[in-house]
Amino acid sequence: MDNILIIGKGSISFKHKNIIKKTFIRSNITHISSRNFFLKYKEFKNKKYKITIIANDSTAHLKVLKIIASNSALIFIEKPISNNYKKIENLSQTKFYKRYKSKIWTGYNLIYSKLLKKIKKIIDDKQHGKLISVRCAVGHNVKYWRKKNVKESVSVNKNLGGGVLNELSHEISYLIYLLGDIEVIQAHSLKSYFKNIDVEDSSFVLFKNKNKVLISLAMDFYRDDKFRECQFIFEKGTIFVNFINGIITFKSNSKNFIMMNYKKDLEQTYNTQWKFLKKVVNNKIRNNDNLKNSILTLKIINEIKKF
Repeated sequence: MDNILIIGKGSISFKHKNIIKKTFIRSNITHISSRNFFLKYKEFKNKKYKITIIANDSTAHLKVLKIIASNSALIFIEKPISNNYKKIENLSQTKFYKRYKSKIWTGYNLIYSKLLKKIKKIIDDKQHGKLISVRCAVGHNVKYWRKKNVKESVSVNKNLGGGVLNELSHEISYLIYLLGDIEVIQAHSLKSYFKNIDVEDSSFVLFKNKNKVLISLAMDFYRDDKFRECQFIFEKGTIFVNFINGIITFKSNSKNFIMMNYKKDLEQTYNTQWKFLKKVVNNKIRNNDNLKNSILTLKIINEIKKF
């Protein structure tokens, strides 16, 4: 019987718990709040775990990691890996990091999207000529995300690692996955709708990669509809990706057709993620590009906040 520890009682922790029950059938799951973990941390520090899921607020991720790293075979940290890039940068220079980095994974489940994998192949194979520009947008009103009052949620509290950049950092993560290292050219983040919060509720960013592909990204907490789309403009046409509906469409001067239609794509990414991590924890996969991606994502967030 494998021991699995889940720290944090937010909605995402229960999503992981439900999937783990099906993926790791013979497991003993302990699910505890962040507060109770820190009160009883010595009890957990002296027990071995096959998996530890750190799903509390991002300001406490590294604190939990340092306590639990030595007795967990796999440490899964909900995104972002931290709210503080400087702390990650300093940690990466330590013996602790070098010793445990191979077992650390961050929850950027969109990387497991079938739509994204198809787009990556199209880009890498240059199927529609050179990629010229990418335009992405994501938004949904934060009041629909949490059961509690919006003002009490992690999402809009600076001290808990909230803000649109941290909460919607999936977009930055998948842009790095698709296009490699990206550089921030311009950025503007602001409180434009929710007046009584201490974090940004929208951000508008312009990037470029080493191939000089121009990338724009718009993120917000306030639009009433749920929106997550990206356009990839090639020499021979444009590909539109609608993550909400699971549809990829190709359009050019002479063609207009659906390339892929998989409505369950977003939801299945969580299951695919844990099927993949089951192979990782059973030593069938060793390479950890996920950690590199998650640290680069936090670095980009840090750069955006400087503008």
